[in-house]
Amino acid sequence: MMPYDKSDNMRAVKVSQVGERYVTKMIAAMLNDDSILIGEIGHDAAFVNIAGITDDILVVNTDRSGINIAYKLGLSNAECVGDFAISHAVSDIVAAGGTPKYLTIALLLPADTTLEFVRDLIVGAKKSAERYGAIIIGGDTKSNESYASVVTATGYSSKNRILPRNRVRPGDYFMVTGNLGTALTAKLSHKYGWILPNQQQEILNDALIYQRPPFSLGQAISKSELMNSCTDISDGLAGALYNLCDASAVGAILIESNIPIEPDVKKIIGTYGIRSIEIGLGTGDWQYLYAISPDRINELAELLVAHNEQLYIIGTATEDKAINVVTLEKDIRMLKRLEQDTFRVSRPKTHYFSSLDSDTSCLGESIESIDDESIYMVNSLVASYE
Repeated sequence: MMPYDKSDNMRAVKVSQVGERYVTKMIAAMLNDDSILIGEIGHDAAFVNIAGITDDILVVNTDRSGINIAYKLGLSNAECVGDFAISHAVSDIVAAGGTPKYLTIALLLPADTTLEFVRDLIVGAKKSAERYGAIIIGGDTKSNESYASVVTATGYSSKNRILPRNRVRPGDYFMVTGNLGTALTAKLSHKYGWILPNQQQEILNDALIYQRPPFSLGQAISKSELMNSCTDISDGLAGALYNLCDASAVGAILIESNIPIEPDVKKIIGTYGIRSIEIGLGTGDWQYLYAISPDRINELAELLVAHNEQLYIIGTATEDKAINVVTLEKDIRMLKRLEQDTFRVSRPKTHYFSSLDSDTSCLGESIESIDDESIYMVNSLVASYE
């Protein structure tokens, strides 16, 4: 990210002083450098020359983002805000098996927003788009009481590569692309003022600044056509599991000991008495949750070795529509549906992901009976896979 430059005049200039046309002209000048546009940015709609694209599936996603926590905490300038906005929208394109191509970004700006903020945001957004092989082709600017951005990402795929949520089958294995709980641990560390070694604090801060999906791995997996379904885990693992299971009319068994947690994060949460599943269900981890048939595991293993990547098996899909957890204590407990839902949370200060309130458990009642064969299959597969 670009460091702050206190000598820059833009730092003091408000968007209300120069007006919308100046702001849009500045943004257009920063983005008008791609020959794929017919004309330039600034029309009512963008005209894109798509000659040569022969895939028959258009993949589109729109996401709203606000000021991310890294900027609020002063960990980065507004580049991280633009980076996050683009990554947020691109993530769902990749999770769905698509390749992002074109982006539009609408900015809702308070009157006292500085030009420096807008410039840095667009720098971050442009770098992010380039990292994903996409381009920003247009957008909009409007005055608003608080900042927000709305990014529409458009990409392409083929019928064989799309990854909807409703294709999980009983017996499929659930896999995640990376460590979970780091972002939530970082939020808690700043909220409660935890004093941590520099190395651990840097790991946590990076998780807040660089909230990006595993793009290259996601693209490789999509091209392999090995997976049945996928969703991103940005709103929490529990919500992601429920989304896939509800859409596919299946249930799940989640193995707590298999939830991947970064080693330094494990040390931190151990110090504060937080267990893996509590932190692993948290929001802010831009990883993917996949479902794969058991007979495709060996092919997947070869792909991962070729790309020097790793996926983690965390459970299995079941015919029984309940979603349960095999805990570290080997108990079978119901998994509560915990997710980042601003419409359902009436008291944000008591939100589970904000406080990990000891009075609010992520686990429900104990289950007396469950399919033992499913648990055995998961544990056996994990042992052989590792």
